[in-house]
Amino acid sequence: SRVAARQRAQASLSMPRAKNAWMRIVKSKIRGQAANLMAMGCEGADRLFEMASSVRSGDPANIEAQAAKAHWRFIFGPDFRRIPGDTLDSRNALLNYGYTILRGHSVRAVLSAGLTPALGICHCNRANSFALADDLIEPFRPVIDLEARRLHEMDLDSKQVRYSLLNAANVSFSCEGTTVPTVMKSFAQQYGRYVEGDEPILDVPVWGG
Repeated sequence: SRVAARQRAQASLSMPRAKNAWMRIVKSKIRGQAANLMAMGCEGADRLFEMASSVRSGDPANIEAQAAKAHWRFIFGPDFRRIPGDTLDSRNALLNYGYTILRGHSVRAVLSAGLTPALGICHCNRANSFALADDLIEPFRPVIDLEARRLHEMDLDSKQVRYSLLNAANVSFSCEGTTVPTVMKSFAQQYGRYVEGDEPILDVPVWGG
């Protein structure tokens, strides 16, 4: 009965609260990308922090995409184009593999929280059965980005490279040492309380690089 009540609340989430949640998710993702640039010693961190601060409810200006474009340019160079599914560019191949592992953690977190995975916040493709997992994963993507940057000259065929990406998806996400899967589960539970009205705002975790 608790799961059914949570799913009904999720389905009836108001548009303003959904837009506010997405704004906070995008802000956290961009701040995590900026933290990566600082950790790598790359330029551009200040610009991304500024972009994060400018995100408004629902991200109508699509600052997320603008920040991603700048982020990729700063860490992989101006010639890089992020193409999901591409295996010809080794950098895309590394990201695809790492994100797949990360998405598995996000799907499990959503299901364990008793949420309906097809009911996303921003992702709403009718063919996507795990739209919510693809929403809640966003603040965690910089974890994989950092490792892909470290491995970008290596081949995904290497067993050690695949192990490194697998391990990256399980690293400590918080300063308390809490791992990525554990933080994801807590975040999904918090989102469940948010849709039920027990949480006034969605407190999105931020990767520190």
